[in-house]
Amino acid sequence: MTFSTIYDIIIKRYYFVARLLKRVKRLLDNPKSIKFEELDAILSEFGWEASRSGGAHVTYRKRGNPAIITVPFKRHQVKEHYVREVIELLNLEVWYENNRR
Repeated sequence: MTFSTIYDIIIKRYYFVARLLKRVKRLLDNPKSIKFEELDAILSEFGWEASRSGGAHVTYRKRGNPAIITVPFKRHQVKEHYVREVIELLNLEVWYENNRR
């Protein structure tokens, strides 16, 4: 690997984490006004895969994790209790504190 390749990898990783930190901060600061697309992006970036179970909900699963997350997607904003469930299940408050240097 050349220096420029290693540098590119580090820069891409930095921007990925910075973008994810912004999304998680927004989620933690105001769980009442989160759009489905934002929650979907966060779950995807943490390795959760969406699968439609029919109807108006999307079910998320993660390989090696027995937990299942179900979120309605027909509403403009996700209800707060679904967002709080994601925050608790992904332990986002601790993750944010550990990564926000």
